[in-house]
Amino acid sequence: LDSYVAALERQIDALGQVSVTIVLDTPRRGLAVDLQRQRQAPFQRAVEAMAKRRANVRVFDPMPVLCSGRWCEWHLLRDANHLSRQGSVAVARALAASEGALRSP
Repeated sequence: LDSYVAALERQIDALGQVSVTIVLDTPRRGLAVDLQRQRQAPFQRAVEAMAKRRANVRVFDPMPVLCSGRWCEWHLLRDANHLSRQGSVAVARALAASEGALRSP
């Protein structure tokens, strides 16, 4: 994990002050939301800590778009690792809306 985040930081540094959005992992089909959150927590904490050190980096979590309660909306997932077309549209809209919110005064 440390090596991955360090490599990610080097790539971001190479980009200079370009705005970067890191999109966290999408859910895995068949796993409860709380289990997925536990699995993703170390990576999410590390990436969010790195983003706090850089004004040009933000983190986007697609889980709230795809999941509610204990389970995710499976029609938004094509298979265990990929979004359906509907899921892709939902995440893209949420990402675009969050980008717009960042630019608003």
